[in-house]
Amino acid sequence: VRTTNLLRAEFTYKDMPEEVRDKVKARILHAIGTGLAAHDDATYSTLKRLVIAEESLAQGGARLLADGTRVTRAGAASANCSLMSVRNQHDSYRMLTHPGCQVVPAALAVAEGTGYSGEDVTVAVAAGLEVLTRIASNPEFIPAIQAHGFRSSPIHAVFGAAVAAGKLLGLNEDQMVHAIALAATSACGTVEGARARGGETPNQDPIGTRNGEWAAMMSKAGVNGAESALEGPGGFYHAFSGRTDWD
Repeated sequence: VRTTNLLRAEFTYKDMPEEVRDKVKARILHAIGTGLAAHDDATYSTLKRLVIAEESLAQGGARLLADGTRVTRAGAASANCSLMSVRNQHDSYRMLTHPGCQVVPAALAVAEGTGYSGEDVTVAVAAGLEVLTRIASNPEFIPAIQAHGFRSSPIHAVFGAAVAAGKLLGLNEDQMVHAIALAATSACGTVEGARARGGETPNQDPIGTRNGEWAAMMSKAGVNGAESALEGPGGFYHAFSGRTDWD
């Protein structure tokens, strides 16, 4: 992950190939579009009311899409992820991860009111998408996660959200490593809710997005994480798959 060009502070919009720009913009528009279409969904409305009740702000923070209420950045990332994912019209990678609805709201929540341009947001989303999909890229990894009782989408959401938010927060290389480590220790989401027809599943991606955003903010504040957080004997790969030897 350290070698990903998109994570370099000096990497800007002009460094992105045109086809990559177009693809990322399409992901952003798709996430926002599917979110706006779900503005009256009951599951989303429940989370929205909770976020407004507990995290509303008179100024600062970020706004809820299709509503405009100002809440904390983490609250906006979570609620807007719910909005973009609740109708299951989101994008997919390896079938069981849904990067766009997780990365886009994290980037938007950090960018709002800070003077960042659309180009800056595009680069941040691209970075989040790349890291998330790199971690999920081995075709055997997601089946191993699912076999261990974990749902792959929220497990990976934390990484995309952390990197997108961290890119806009201006994290340096070491801070980004810390953000990824903090994201790894915040990953969660079991498949039991879906099996038993509970209400957990539609709220798991929003929790993952929120945890990822918060991981980046903790790193910015000076909280450190283990560089071996992914591949260490007690790290992410072992915890969720029982193996550490993933490419």
